Amino acid sequence: MKKSFFLSFLCLLFFIRCSNRPNYRTVQGSVRCENGVQDPDEYGVDCGWSCLNSCPDLRTLEGEIFRRYPLDARFNYLITGPLIIRDQGELVIQPGMNIKVQPNVGAYIAVVQGGSLFAYGNENSPITISSNAPEPQPGDWGGIILCGKAPIGQQTPQLSPLGYYFYGGDTPDDSSGYLRYLKIEHAGGPYDDDLNFNALSLYGVGDYTQIQNLWINESLHHGLYVDGGTFSMDEVVVTHSGANGAVFASDWTGAWDGLYIHHSNHTGLTYPMLPSLTATSTLRRTAIVAADQNGIADLSYLSLQQFEQLYIAQTPLGIAFNNFSQFMPDHSPLSLRFQSVANYSNEGEFNTWYENNPPPSFPSADALPTWVNRWDN
Repeated sequence: MKKSFFLSFLCLLFFIRCSNRPNYRTVQGSVRCENGVQDPDEYGVDCGWSCLNSCPDLRTLEGEIFRRYPLDARFNYLITGPLIIRDQGELVIQPGMNIKVQPNVGAYIAVVQGGSLFAYGNENSPITISSNAPEPQPGDWGGIILCGKAPIGQQTPQLSPLGYYFYGGDTPDDSSGYLRYLKIEHAGGPYDDDLNFNALSLYGVGDYTQIQNLWINESLHHGLYVDGGTFSMDEVVVTHSGANGAVFASDWTGAWDGLYIHHSNHTGLTYPMLPSLTATSTLRRTAIVAADQNGIADLSYLSLQQFEQLYIAQTPLGIAFNNFSQFMPDHSPLSLRFQSVANYSNEGEFNTWYENNPPPSFPSADALPTWVNRWDN
């Protein structure tokens, strides 16, 4: 009798523990039935209101991913809320896929420490993540957040202001995934009353993360935001940003080869001096065109020396220096060209020196790279 009662008690306890487990939403949601018209609550998706699972070509994404989850290229995907890729989780996007995000519902993609986003686009089959509104606008959805374990200049991990996810650590070769031939469009929507998302936010991202041929377009806020980390990137284009084109925090120690920022409503690029005077990052082929206020802001002369082939055009002020005390032009010629700039900088000494030193010969970068034409706009 006592043994039977004890077994019954264990079964009841097990049932209570299981019933109290978090009820995480599945990443594959329900869809509605096709009725031939766009209903009031739909955004370019022809599915009705009452019937489930009768649009076989559409799947929805929302919730948390804890394992490898490859998207099936036979289906269309609609992100309908926050999509969080947890530790050991992997979201895999196949070449040529066009992922839509339902606007104005707080949707975004976050990759926390240990998670990975793999967007395997290629030159002939690029990937797009964009708004699903009938008339897409900047800020229709949040953006993409990557949080890695690479150094950030702090001894302990920090919490990201967007999403409150931990980032930072002592693993410079950490990986948060693979982004190649990926276009992020119509992002930068409000996070709360005080903050907006950036189209792409990289917090403590390690150098095993691959970022190549990335196009960020029509973000309501900053296009690219980097806080710490060690990753490098090749061929990144940021166009039509509502705030700054790209923001690099002071403890990032990576490099780039090909950064093109066109049409920013504020500053093209903010890039403070790196924390160590021995930093060896090389910033090759940088073009900043048509920024409404500054080409580059928060710059020191030492960090300016890290640029190879820096081209700034069509902006009222080329460079806004915040630390000019170590100006040593005789020791290190600059690989810098201005074109159609009202004032070279906010420092007269630099302006005079630049006038007396002809700019080096390297190609201007008024036009965007030809690879962006691979997307069907």
